[in-house]
Amino acid sequence: MDSTLYGFCVNNAVNKWDYLGNQTQEEKLIADSAMDAVIRAEREAFARANSYTLSNGFQVDRSDVTFSYVAGNADLDGLIHGSASLFTVDSSSMAVAPNSAGGSALGNALSNIPLIGGVLGGVGNIISGVGNVVLGAVTGNGATVSTGFSQIGNGGGSVITGSLNLAGKVWNSPNTAIGLTLGVVGWALGGSAPTIGNNAIQFGNNPILAPSFMPAGLTLGNAINYAPGYTPNITPRGQLNTVGQHEIQHTYQGEITGPLYIPLNLLGKGIGLLINGDAEGSANFMEKGSYSYPARPWPWK
Repeated sequence: MDSTLYGFCVNNAVNKWDYLGNQTQEEKLIADSAMDAVIRAEREAFARANSYTLSNGFQVDRSDVTFSYVAGNADLDGLIHGSASLFTVDSSSMAVAPNSAGGSALGNALSNIPLIGGVLGGVGNIISGVGNVVLGAVTGNGATVSTGFSQIGNGGGSVITGSLNLAGKVWNSPNTAIGLTLGVVGWALGGSAPTIGNNAIQFGNNPILAPSFMPAGLTLGNAINYAPGYTPNITPRGQLNTVGQHEIQHTYQGEITGPLYIPLNLLGKGIGLLINGDAEGSANFMEKGSYSYPARPWPWK
């Protein structure tokens, strides 16, 4: 490997500081040890100057020399990349800033968990907020306290909306069971393996939907099946929304109507046939919103 490029591999254990790759391995190890000692001394001086106790949680991120608090980090001298910081402190001004608008990196990470991410993300933001309020109170930093309360408020809202979202999926679960059955059968017949997206478990290339009279996508509960030749990102001819953008609206409908979703769909198709001569026509109140641009669950905005 070219030595210069090798030197820029910052995560290489012997190239933490020699970005140009000019030192020998022995020189690099010596330089690393010396730099570690410098950083340790700077951290201890910083902590003493700001009335901090060197205990579980404080570390120096060598990439930008900012101080971070990492949940559960007992290694004061090591770098732990990939850990979810509860908050980040700018060492020049001691101003504490949230990792996202009113949220936190911990909350953001937990919110990516399927199904219950909304609730867990909110809990993570609350934990982060409490940490910031306590830190701000101890250090007399009003900005830190303000950030903490913002995170707590954001977390409380996320817990409420996440709980409602979870309740909707439970309410929609009878429909989801049917959609999953259709998807698994299609998968066994040669369709694509399931993926997560568009508020649903998705099955592509389902041969059950191959006949021409079948739709490009069929949503039952929080399960979407796509006909062969269609994917969530394809925009059918004459339409403005992708198939995925259309079908996700039906998942929202199901989370509201629950077991009534299928009867209401059949009713909407009947009305469309009677008024428009088309089951998917504009008179079908279950389809009009999803065919609108931008797509929405219902005909009204």
